[in-house]
Amino acid sequence: MVTILILLFFNSCKVKVGVNIPLTGPVASYGKYCLEGIQLRAEMSPEIELVVDDNEADPNNVTLILKKFAAESVKVVIGPLISPNAVVAGIEGKKLGITIILPAATNSALTKVSPLLFRTCFTDKQQGEAIAEFLYSTLDKKELQIVADTGNIYSSSLALYVRHKFAKLGGKTELIPIGNKTEVDTLVEKFTFNTVFLPLYYESVKPIIVKSREKKFDITFVGADGWDAPELFEALKNDSISAYFSTHYFMNNNNAAHEFDSLYINKYNKCPNTFVALGFDAMNIILDALKSAKSLSSADIHRALLSIKEFQGVTGTFRYKGKADPQKDVFIVKLQSGKTSLFTKIPASECK
Repeated sequence: MVTILILLFFNSCKVKVGVNIPLTGPVASYGKYCLEGIQLRAEMSPEIELVVDDNEADPNNVTLILKKFAAESVKVVIGPLISPNAVVAGIEGKKLGITIILPAATNSALTKVSPLLFRTCFTDKQQGEAIAEFLYSTLDKKELQIVADTGNIYSSSLALYVRHKFAKLGGKTELIPIGNKTEVDTLVEKFTFNTVFLPLYYESVKPIIVKSREKKFDITFVGADGWDAPELFEALKNDSISAYFSTHYFMNNNNAAHEFDSLYINKYNKCPNTFVALGFDAMNIILDALKSAKSLSSADIHRALLSIKEFQGVTGTFRYKGKADPQKDVFIVKLQSGKTSLFTKIPASECK
């Protein structure tokens, strides 16, 4: 009887889910596509009321939006999407008592910032070590230059994990630190190895690769999930040299993904990308938690999330093992002439 009453209560009440993502600004592509995925799943669930706001990838806006959500009785928030914003969100969310889902923020330390942060993507440690193993063992690369934005925790931490693992495997690395004032011309002149790792967001990757090709550098560029944006693929459509990057999703990678792909294509008449899939999974795991939550309080929703041991999403299988960080497969994508293809998938069990 109690269970029936709870279900009836949930069905009669709208659950407010906040969406705190960048829809304008330097990484607007991530937010635009993530929102499509969130909305696609929410439209199938009448009990969900989305409250969407644009943080412009600005930490100050992230904080202001969370305060507004708290005042509007939002129970759980999806976003922000990038690691520097997620740190701020964790601190403010802890003060406000709001559960926050991180669909794409990969910095490994984030879930230690607040007990109310819950991640639905892999971490930089997992993807960084997978990238290093791929470079050394699959591509047979023994020397690697790594460009790291020292002012960005996503870039600097991912660079650290790749460098450490690559060196442990026996490879030679060289770190090239950059900052906001680093000139692209100056940077590319420092490229002396035939393989360069760029753990940067897509808007910073484009000018580096374009300038290198203008100088006729025959370099294999490698990146991470920050590359996964159609704007970058379009910018590199004339680059016939293969590049590679790690990411969370590729079309038709499992049965759930196949159904999701068809759903998205029917609605938008285009193929989904990683951030659409990450948004869909974030919304889906909230709905899964609501089934077992004792109430609609943020605390009970968070407890329900932490009780999830395994979850089948469109980005793959999530295995939590009692923690807020899942173990997930890492997809390695080949980018050539603006076209992407799945090169390999590194199972979570092989990501040590």
